[in-house]
Amino acid sequence: MAAAAVLILAALLTSPSARAASRLESLVDRGQEAYESGDFAEASAKWEEALGLARAGASRQDLCLILKNLAAAKDGLSEYGAAIRYGEEALDISRRNGNRPDIAESLTNLGAVYRNQGDYKKAVAYAEEAYGIFKKDGNMEGVGFTLTNLAVAHHNLGRFDRAVRAYEEALTLTLKSGDGMNHSNNLGNLGWAYYEQGDHRKALKLTEEALEAKRKLGDRQGTANGHSNLGNILSALGDYRKALAHFQEALKVYREVGDKKGEGIALSSLGLAHVSFGDTSRGISYCGQAMAIDREIGDRQGLGTDEENLGSIQSGLEDYPRAIEHLEAALRIQREVGVPTKTAERALADALLATGKPQQAQEVYRRLQDAAGLGMVELKAGRFAAAAANFRKDLEDADASKDADAMFIAQSGLGLALLELGDLASAREAFEKAAALAEDQRAGLTPEDRARFFSAKVRFFRRTEAYEGLIRTLAAAGQPEEAFYYSESVKARALADAISRGAAAYSQALPASLREEEEGIETRIRGLRKDLEKLFRAGDLEGYAEQKKGLARAKKERTRFISELRTSHPAYASARYPDPSRPADLRLQPDETLLEFNVTEHKTFLFLVDGSSKKTRVREIPVSRSELSTLVRQYRSFFDSVGSLGDLARYDARSGARLYQLLFGEGFLEEAKARRLIVVPDEMLALLPFESLPVALPEKESLGEGDHGPFPLGLSYLGDDASFSYAQSASSLMMQRSLDRGPAAKSILAVLDPSFSADRPEPSTLLESWRAMGAAGTKSRGLGATTGSDALFPPLTRTREIGAELRALFGSEVEELTGTRASKSVLRGLDLERYRLIVFGTHGLLETDLPYLQEPALVLARSAGAADAEGFLTMSEVMGLKVRAEVVALTACKTGLGREVGGEGVLGMGRAFQYAGAGSVLMSLWSVAEDGTVALARAFFRRLKDGESPRSSLRNARADIRKAGFENPFYWSSFILMGGS
Repeated sequence: MAAAAVLILAALLTSPSARAASRLESLVDRGQEAYESGDFAEASAKWEEALGLARAGASRQDLCLILKNLAAAKDGLSEYGAAIRYGEEALDISRRNGNRPDIAESLTNLGAVYRNQGDYKKAVAYAEEAYGIFKKDGNMEGVGFTLTNLAVAHHNLGRFDRAVRAYEEALTLTLKSGDGMNHSNNLGNLGWAYYEQGDHRKALKLTEEALEAKRKLGDRQGTANGHSNLGNILSALGDYRKALAHFQEALKVYREVGDKKGEGIALSSLGLAHVSFGDTSRGISYCGQAMAIDREIGDRQGLGTDEENLGSIQSGLEDYPRAIEHLEAALRIQREVGVPTKTAERALADALLATGKPQQAQEVYRRLQDAAGLGMVELKAGRFAAAAANFRKDLEDADASKDADAMFIAQSGLGLALLELGDLASAREAFEKAAALAEDQRAGLTPEDRARFFSAKVRFFRRTEAYEGLIRTLAAAGQPEEAFYYSESVKARALADAISRGAAAYSQALPASLREEEEGIETRIRGLRKDLEKLFRAGDLEGYAEQKKGLARAKKERTRFISELRTSHPAYASARYPDPSRPADLRLQPDETLLEFNVTEHKTFLFLVDGSSKKTRVREIPVSRSELSTLVRQYRSFFDSVGSLGDLARYDARSGARLYQLLFGEGFLEEAKARRLIVVPDEMLALLPFESLPVALPEKESLGEGDHGPFPLGLSYLGDDASFSYAQSASSLMMQRSLDRGPAAKSILAVLDPSFSADRPEPSTLLESWRAMGAAGTKSRGLGATTGSDALFPPLTRTREIGAELRALFGSEVEELTGTRASKSVLRGLDLERYRLIVFGTHGLLETDLPYLQEPALVLARSAGAADAEGFLTMSEVMGLKVRAEVVALTACKTGLGREVGGEGVLGMGRAFQYAGAGSVLMSLWSVAEDGTVALARAFFRRLKDGESPRSSLRNARADIRKAGFENPFYWSSFILMGGS
């Protein structure tokens, strides 16, 4: 963001009254002090008071002075209408007086206001007229001012060469005159011009110099501008953590000095930074706040930028109709204002390409000379050699500027083109470089921000693109172990990080020799990173390239060291380095088989790792992300729509059998029969109960009839011959297994049938979702009611039978919270680390069920008049708990579902409890029937009491309830086990 120069002149005023003159001079001086300290509101107040006195009898010269200063203060407050009124009045007085210096000063200030308002044509006209007067009169200070304003206007009109020349000429003048304030302005402005031209090295150097100068001068607004500009440069370089700190500091100062325009710019920058690492909701919120400010102050250029930002965000969310609407609005405004439209045009072309209009997009890319866009057009058209050539050209430009996102796009696109050309070695190299960029960016973020990183999209590509490309490349090259590693690279990284942070106390110390070796490697890597930064700032590109090679060698050494630690000190390695696992690192039991899926845009991959041999096989499944999603939803539609016993007859066995054949084919699982299977699903596969998939259908389908409704006869299910558990990733599961959790806790906590007293009606859409709660449970769920708590969250009285069963099994070890005691406040008052088994028998919500939650939650007790959120334990709140339970059992509805997080799978309540420290989590995949839930829970807890593992307990509990008449898969396959051994 470039700062414009403004002339503020204080002088001894003349007035017919000595007392009035004294008062007037005092007000002007106090306004001057406030302005120079950055307090524009105070300056405006003092000068408005002075204006009233001046109008009553001051000379026209004095009146003109106050009007000019007041215009500058209003400009600082982004009150452009008032600034222009005062400025035009001052200019009119100056012209009538024939005072050339006053005319030039008024023109300069008015030009700056018009520039800030976004009217650059008027800004140029006023600045050029002022420049001519100052030049003719030999006023070099005035020439410096107008050169700065001219440069800023040219800059915003996209005339970068002219802007740079004007900034450099102005710098020479301000250096000679000793005008530190405007010299620092020009330093910052020149840095920003270089940023716009893509020369991030020069931009960084000049902007840091300008910021330091502003700090020394005590120019708070200028300091805020410097922080804002630095944040944008660092964001382009991929250092999001530092960028965020600068944006937040800029926003703080802008608000303190009352600079609304600056506040809007800082909010926009914060929004885009959050979107860059996947926090889209916060990004949209910040950009929306910026738009509200720009509407308030009438900043047309700002509104154009806001529309462009929102369009780009919607494009990243693949909501292209809304994206196009925003981007077309941005272009209309930007063309009216006369500012560059390149980035908005490019974003619109990207949206057109994504919606099947390659010719229109190509025309724009050619005009803009956008090599990445042209590469993407060729890639989609199947012209892979031409695509590779374009992405190589784009890579040259990106590498010169060190723009991290541009390099990621170029390397990912190049990798895809080379893969299709069959050049597997070169494709791997390109994808590895793109993945390394992503890893470096992610490593610099906070744990909270890292959790969403892989869900972000960088123009054409998801951040997972490089990893998916490596999986495809390595699978094609016959290297399944390496492909598996990259599959793990984007799975449950946030969960692994959380387990690592919570596991520090459980990891054993390293011997002194290894600790010394570890510290030496880390010190060398830190030093190389610092040297890289210095070389970049100094412009030593040859030294920079050489140092990068040294950093790569040091990282390779660290990888070797960590791999050896995983064998010699597994607990420490897991806690200290929660990195993706390789098949050789997996601590599988001999009778275990790991099945890990990776879903990509065009294909799906299944990795099978045998626990006894550690051999890895990979199966390439010819089904795309969208096709697989359709097939899973088709099979699940039965489970999601059961509302009565009669609906159980609609179980679609053929749909399930098709899914089984598609995923596993003939013979792929033959060796895994009668084994313990660990499934690591991906994307929509996380919603699939694999146990329920039919592996064989009878020649003629028929139904049996039992006490709990109809069920298919003659089916063999995948779960008949193997026990199952699920994991978000192999890495997180192995990490949990490596931890020594200390002595086992003894107590058991049961939170059952909370009382929920609502004192206002809830959304009718939520009522409808509860009306389809499940077979044999619907009548007790308030069908027919329209409002009231009983209709919304009916009592689950039968879940109290779970409490009775627990007491019968475990006696005094059981602590029960029911009714009004089953509240969030009571739960938070407990030491949850002392329970080895925690049971929640309550309703569950998805993030879309209640507008004021926006995330999955468990329903707890809430008294009348309490805050909305008091009656719910949300997913984010669960992630903040500390538990050590062997099992957390969630006997609510749909607790396994939740928000889709790119690369992390479906993050639901079950995963949240693992994040909090649970060893394994029993959770549901659809709305369950109360009687079936109680029967399964009873059988599960009895098996646990008898000493069986959680996985064995669930498998045998399923067999128990099927014998008791709950034979339909709707009943026995609704619950799955996350984690566990």
